[in-house]
Amino acid sequence: MEFTGCDQVSQFVGKGKLTCFGKWKSLPEATDAFWDISHPLLSIPDGTISLLEKFVAHLFNGDISLPVDENRKHLVTKHGKLPQKIPPTSDALSLHIRRSTYLGGHIWGQADCAAPSMPSPSEWGWVQKDSAW
Repeated sequence: MEFTGCDQVSQFVGKGKLTCFGKWKSLPEATDAFWDISHPLLSIPDGTISLLEKFVAHLFNGDISLPVDENRKHLVTKHGKLPQKIPPTSDALSLHIRRSTYLGGHIWGQADCAAPSMPSPSEWGWVQKDSAW
């Protein structure tokens, strides 16, 4: 699954495929979000983003009811976790979700199409427009 790391999308620090799969099994509603990002989307639905944020909070043993940035703060202040042991910021997670969706939905999701519809990565949000790319 490209969301938890592959050659083109980074993995979450210290979270391998088995850990991610175990967390997925205990949060089955994340399946809908993973299904969504494995198909070509013009934009990512808010519900999908919310489910992916819950999955990432669950992956880092956080409170799935808190927003991403609040969860980070909670894990550091209440549990004394090191920065590399907490979930990404909301901005970093947003870019991660877009990269995963672009790769999974547009690239791999259309691998069997003779003429796939591929938006430019910069148009779709894979890279920021002010980036050197």
